[in-house]
Amino acid sequence: MQNQEDAHPSMLSYTNEVGQLIFAYQDGIYHDMIPLGRLESIGNYLDVHATITILEKATVVLAPWFATYGTSRLPFLLSRLPHMGITLANYCIFVHDTQVRAFLKTHVPALLLTTRVFLLAVKLSDLEAMEFLVTAGFDQRASCIYSIMDMSVASGMVEIVRFCRDTLLVGVPEAQSTDGSMLIDATTSNYVDIVKLVAPDCTLERVAYSLKVVIYHNHLKVISCLLDRARDEMTPDLHDVLNLSVIEAKWNSFF
Repeated sequence: MQNQEDAHPSMLSYTNEVGQLIFAYQDGIYHDMIPLGRLESIGNYLDVHATITILEKATVVLAPWFATYGTSRLPFLLSRLPHMGITLANYCIFVHDTQVRAFLKTHVPALLLTTRVFLLAVKLSDLEAMEFLVTAGFDQRASCIYSIMDMSVASGMVEIVRFCRDTLLVGVPEAQSTDGSMLIDATTSNYVDIVKLVAPDCTLERVAYSLKVVIYHNHLKVISCLLDRARDEMTPDLHDVLNLSVIEAKWNSFF
């Protein structure tokens, strides 16, 4: 009898495939779902870059599967491979699959209406998906609001920031401190329209700090926006900040 060690590599591969097929059958999993079960799971929800990398690979397997079966076998897939739920919730946003999205909203909304999925929509600057999630019932947790708003500013799109502020920051105690954080990020990145949107609701102290930071970057339009915000509330302390910033900027220009 031939030992397994002496078996031809192709025979070992064949044996492994047969074994996987039998084990899957015993677990009630159809053969076409086996590749789906091998997909890498999505980990840290704040690491959106890693999520996108995983989804790019998963799309190669999921797209043809959905092209063949649509959503008809999703109930069975989720019951037999429940860990696929998180992947599917992110996948439907990533590829803008409205059929899968609608199925999850109707049957398992808890998978879809999460900070993880909303962050992905923000990262993709997919305003339609963000509107869909909020309308469907997404409600951010206070502990995640900073991550969401930081991601919205990173998009560089004022429409994304405006939507997040208008829907997620209303009545939230952290609103003003969040605006202050966004202002600094926007000034540093030279996002003029976002600065115009956020600056009016920021404290004068935060505006002064942002001015001090942005002068080093020589973002003239942003500086002008911040000065306009501070004009009616100019204080001696703010004058001192501006004078010191100008002196430091001139000094740095020599190096």
